[in-house]
Amino acid sequence: MNLFESKSVFSRFFLNFRSGLIIVLVFSSIVPVANSKGEIDLTTSEKILKPINVDITTHLGDKQTFLKGDSISFLLSLDADAYLLAIYEDATGSLTQLIPNKQFSKTFYKAGLFITLPDENAAFKFKVQAPFGRETLWVFASDVPLPGLEGRYLKNGLKQIKQDITSIKKLILNNKQTAFGETSLVIHTKDND
Repeated sequence: MNLFESKSVFSRFFLNFRSGLIIVLVFSSIVPVANSKGEIDLTTSEKILKPINVDITTHLGDKQTFLKGDSISFLLSLDADAYLLAIYEDATGSLTQLIPNKQFSKTFYKAGLFITLPDENAAFKFKVQAPFGRETLWVFASDVPLPGLEGRYLKNGLKQIKQDITSIKKLILNNKQTAFGETSLVIHTKDND
């Protein structure tokens, strides 16, 4: 998913008169459009950002279904040094901020290294439990620190977020960065039945 695919809109008018062919081309600038997932492209001609590529997988690879009781580890990598914000969306749509968290406030990561979520020293683990269904890990990367999000800290040091993912994206894109990346990984969880 790339929020920064620029789209140019143009119209063509062809008129054929006996005296000859007249061609008129009308161009307009980059405009916000919805992509195939219905997401809005927030790029403007004044703010085109250099991409930061973020890759995510699980310890078992992509497109896995995890069963009740399974432990999950996510692996992230970057192609440029960046500040990260990682948010987990459970099957009910609740959002939990993973990076940064109360135990590890670090948000700046170097390119070329694998980042494991959760870290082996983290106060939390991902263990599959109800409710089951479609769950998503969202990761945002920027060349400047990302804005803090409203929420409350849980006992494990993670923050339960009040905003929805669309509001978070808009908040992040209003930041003063010159480079930006966004990606997500969908996993499916289910009971052992």
